[in-house]
Amino acid sequence: MSKIISQFGQRNYNLLLDSVKDHAIMIVDTNGYITNWSGGAEKVNGYTEREIVGKHLSIFYTDEEVKKGEPQKHLEKTRDLGRLEYEGYRV
Repeated sequence: MSKIISQFGQRNYNLLLDSVKDHAIMIVDTNGYITNWSGGAEKVNGYTEREIVGKHLSIFYTDEEVKKGEPQKHLEKTRDLGRLEYEGYRV
C-alpha cells in the first residue's frame, strides 16, 4: 500500500479516502491494528480518526465473536485475498 500512496501522494490519498461518505473504509496493518480511518467510517461508525487509529479491529466485534475467533478469521482472509469486504452489524 505504501508504494501506491507514494506514487499517488499522501494528500491525494487522504482526500480520496475522505470523499467516500456513505461507506466505512478503514485500513489495518497485518496485525489487525487500524492505521487509516475515512470520513465515511467516522460517519458510519461514530468514532473520530483520533479515537480509533491504533486500536485493534476486534473492538468492532461482540465478545461472542471474539471468543469464536471471528476477527482473526477476517484478518487471515484479508491477508490471503489482499482485502476484505463484508456487511454486518458491528459494535
